[in-house]
Amino acid sequence: MGVFFKIYITVLSILLISACGKEANDKALGLAKLEVSPAGQGLLVGDSFQYIAKFIDARGVEQTDLEVEWFSSNMNVATISAQGKVVGVSEGRSQISARITTDGSGVTESNIVELTVVNDPLVPAKVVINNTDNNVMIGSAVLLSADVFNVDGVILDAETIFWASDDEAIATVDEFGLVNVLSAGTVNITASVGNVFSPVLTLTVRVENNRRVASFQSVGGYNISGEATLQVTAEGKLEVVFATGFSVEDGPGLEVFLSNTQSPTVNSVNLGPLQSTSGLQTYAVPPTVLIDDYAWIIIHCVPFDVVFGRGKFEDLEG
Repeated sequence: MGVFFKIYITVLSILLISACGKEANDKALGLAKLEVSPAGQGLLVGDSFQYIAKFIDARGVEQTDLEVEWFSSNMNVATISAQGKVVGVSEGRSQISARITTDGSGVTESNIVELTVVNDPLVPAKVVINNTDNNVMIGSAVLLSADVFNVDGVILDAETIFWASDDEAIATVDEFGLVNVLSAGTVNITASVGNVFSPVLTLTVRVENNRRVASFQSVGGYNISGEATLQVTAEGKLEVVFATGFSVEDGPGLEVFLSNTQSPTVNSVNLGPLQSTSGLQTYAVPPTVLIDDYAWIIIHCVPFDVVFGRGKFEDLEG
């Protein structure tokens, strides 16, 4: 009887491991993303261009061979096919976007990209802001620059560039592209020449040395202990650091989430698989997330939709 019981337990364990290896659905995994590229494009009347749509599901896995719906905001300027091929019809601007519907994620809307259609191959058709760092601190000043291109990608001689901020309570930008950072939040900066607009540059403004800490509590009897700190790095990026004393009971498919509810939902942020069941480890947080956006950090067993533990963030100065 004892031998049979051991064999039964072994077989059951194998079955559970096998089940965990199957593809889980997107329930409670966070937001899926659909990215259309390139972010800004110029096109001559009568010419065509192929857009690309990249779909990342709520598990952070790229999915292909999905049906994409394409949209042009101004069909008099540009038409777009079911395959994402756009044709310039007349001079002007149109915004291009896409949408994907899946059983797991439902409807996922893409980003919106600018398309400029021109009659003259020598005039401005594309503006690009030259900036690689989207994280800034309150009180800082950032000097931006932009290049202007024709439809062939040739940089044109100096043009008068108009700069704009969509929230001057967070940051202002002057005629030279100098951004003065005033308060925490996210702000969109654009550069334009005539009717040609750059892709939006989203700046995330953070408070230096702002930190929040959470102490993990067990859920459902699973062993977990230690702390997680949500903090701003010296470069202005946001990260979660598990303390050296962190420990959690092992389980299948454990992943880390930021959430405003005590269990992950489609509005939670998936930081990825748990790196280790114990000890110091660091997780990068998406650049547009602010330090006060989420209340909870959660260790979640994805295949079985079970929370192993969670902690609520509290402010920690210094």
